[in-house]
Amino acid sequence: MTKHLTAQQKYEISFRLQNKERPIDIAKALGVHRSTISRELKRNKAPDGKYHAEKAQRLSNRRMRARRHYTVLTDEMKMYIDNKLSKEQWSPEQISGRRRVLGLSPISHETIYRYIWEEKHKCRKPLYKYLRHRGKTLQQTWIIL
Repeated sequence: MTKHLTAQQKYEISFRLQNKERPIDIAKALGVHRSTISRELKRNKAPDGKYHAEKAQRLSNRRMRARRHYTVLTDEMKMYIDNKLSKEQWSPEQISGRRRVLGLSPISHETIYRYIWEEKHKCRKPLYKYLRHRGKTLQQTWIIL
């Protein structure tokens, strides 16, 4: 099951709308929820109120290209992270910020933390030992009066 409407489905929506079918009937025919059809029409109708499958597909492709994509860590990025954590004792937030300032390919601090914990669970590198809080929760101090 795909989460996005295919180009063929968009052509079918366009054809059925020209034949004056209701969106709820179109949804049943395509086997999708009625909100999928209403959302598609809302996003991709032309200013004149008509739905054009070709234009809808172009808009959809443009939105897909414009959204953020997760960074895949390269060997160079991993070496940079390893060095800054172990030798310079930087935090993942500092590593992320410095890469951004230097104009290097950015890495979010969440990606760095994910990398650190994956390395721990795969028993490769003990990078987690260089974290300032080492994943520990702060203990509460009880004051007895």
